[in-house]
Amino acid sequence: NIVPDYSKFVMETITFIVEANELIEIDEADYQYLGHDFVSFYTDTEFTNYWNHKTETVTSELTLYPKYKAHSFEVIFVDYDGTVLSEETVDYGESALTPEVAERDGYVFIGWDSDSFDYVTETMIVTAQYVTEEEYCTVELSHSKYNLMVGTSFTLVATITPENAENKNLNWYTDDTNVAVVNDEGVVTGVSEGVAIVTVEAEATGEMVECIVSVSKNP
Repeated sequence: NIVPDYSKFVMETITFIVEANELIEIDEADYQYLGHDFVSFYTDTEFTNYWNHKTETVTSELTLYPKYKAHSFEVIFVDYDGTVLSEETVDYGESALTPEVAERDGYVFIGWDSDSFDYVTETMIVTAQYVTEEEYCTVELSHSKYNLMVGTSFTLVATITPENAENKNLNWYTDDTNVAVVNDEGVVTGVSEGVAIVTVEAEATGEMVECIVSVSKNP
């Protein structure tokens, strides 16, 4: 049994008016949460004082705290040839730990075939993904830092290696759109004073490079 992280639940207070020395009529179905089973009630948040709502009567004002047990699932990481790299039992809504992947001659590891292990809701098998060294895309940016004024723009030029890569698609991001925005062509525009990090990602491999953009007000 686990002490639930109540931040994951919808919090609500339910009030019962009960005659002295009477039972509280509680429907356990009202205390079910996705991915969790209701265990029992306690009179403290540390879940040390068990309270049996089926047999114990109310003699004074009382606050009850439901305890839950998360469903558990198996997460198995396998290599390209089916070799099991790790097995782990993970509670609902938690993340699995990724295993180390051994070097593979002529290939580059680029990640896993799914990222659903970051929030586990079912039993799953996750497989390592590779590309050949010849296919592996890297990306470089024309600038690692850049200063510009609010309302002005500049273009970040991304260079992909190798030049004959099949997938040259790039994804552009900024960590703070209130400071700077970037479009699909790498054009960065200052929005307000501050610092933002603009990132370009090679779609084929997930390789990322950043540029720190400092935006200042117009004099």
